Amino acid sequence: PRDITMKDFRDTILRRKPSVSMDMIRAYYKWSEQFKAL
Repeated sequence: PRDITMKDFRDTILRRKPSVSMDMIRAYYKWSEQFKAL
């Protein structure tokens, strides 16, 4: 196998999908603000 390059890393970062949706982030933030805890 060939060595991994910085281009491989950048390409992967650009193609990956987030593991948490923005809706979930908003819900966690709202919960945190409401209960002052995480």
